[in-house]
Formats: sequence, structure tokens, C-alpha cells
Amino acid sequence: MGSFKFGLFDVFVYTLPGLVYLFCILLIFHGVQPTVRDTALNYALHAKSIDANSVFLGFVISYILGFASHPFGFTYFNLIGKKIWRKHLIGKEMAISSLVKETILVRHHSQGNLTFVEICTALRAMSFNLSLAFLVLTILVLIIMCSCSLHTFDWIVLVLITFGLSMVTLNRAAAFHNWTVTMLQSTVEVLKLHEIKSHIPDKG
Repeated sequence: MGSFKFGLFDVFVYTLPGLVYLFCILLIFHGVQPTVRDTALNYALHAKSIDANSVFLGFVISYILGFASHPFGFTYFNLIGKKIWRKHLIGKEMAISSLVKETILVRHHSQGNLTFVEICTALRAMSFNLSLAFLVLTILVLIIMCSCSLHTFDWIVLVLITFGLSMVTLNRAAAFHNWTVTMLQSTVEVLKLHEIKSHIPDKG
């Protein structure tokens, strides 16, 4: 039952960011109205005619988009996110080989802590994937505003909101990364697993 819950949770790691990307595609092909309110009403009107099969297909497409964009989200977090929120990660960065070793140790010696690490890792992935998706949406809205001469206050507010959401979710990704590494390091220290760690060979 626990693995099922985590599997279902893992699906949302890709589906939620994928929904944002799907909305970006709709904006490109369906277009916008002069105001944000009119655009929202137009999309709401079209949404009334959507059946269950279309909703299911939308979630499948969202999952695929989110899954496909995950490597870009991971790279975005490492190259940009860790630099922006560097102060939250001081002393929390580890080499991949060391991180793998500590994860192996926690898996074998503390299943309870491993569950916490897995949840934080999944939340981190969902956060940086959402951050990149909101950033893409922000850039797309800016392009639409420039190409369609939409310079009204409501469109500017929408850009600020989507960019703000991108920064907030990127901050959350840094926080979850911090918690993951802290839990791994603390578990190894409290259970005195350093001796065992030194005997685990490096991969590659």
C-alpha cells in the first residue's frame, strides 16, 4: 500500500508541471483575448464541452510532457536554482558518489528515514519542474503581449504572478534538496555508519 501511494504521488511529480506545459500549447494554438478576464472566460466556455475521454487524454499528455521535461528541469535546478538560492545550500552540497553511498546506507539501515528522503526527493523534482514550467509560461505570455500589443495592467500582473510562482517553487526545490541531504547526513552520523560508508566502492 505504501509503494502504491508513493507511485501515485510520483505521477503528480510529472502531471502538474505537464498541465502547465499543456496550457502553454493551448495558448499558442488557441490564442488569447484582449484581456486576461476575457481569455479566461473564453477558455472556460470551451471547457464546458470537454468530455471525460478528453480529460483523461489531457492528463496522459500532461504526464508525458512533464516526464519529457524532467531532465531539463533537473539541469535548470542545478545550473540556476542552486546559484539563486545558494545561501540555503551552504554545506549541503555533496558529490554524486557520496550521495549514492549515503542513500544505500539509509536504505539498508533506516527504512523510516528513507521514506522521508524519497518524499523530499519527489517534492524537489515536482518543485523544480513546476518552476521551469511557470518560467516557460512567463516567457510565452511576454511574447504574446509583445506580438499582440497587449500592454494592459492585467497582463502585466499575470506575468508577475507566473514569474513569482516560478521563483517560489524554485525556492521550495532548494528547501527540499536541503532537507534530503540533511536527513541523509544526520542518519549516517546518528547511526554511526561512516565506517560502513568508507567500504562502499565508488561506481564508475
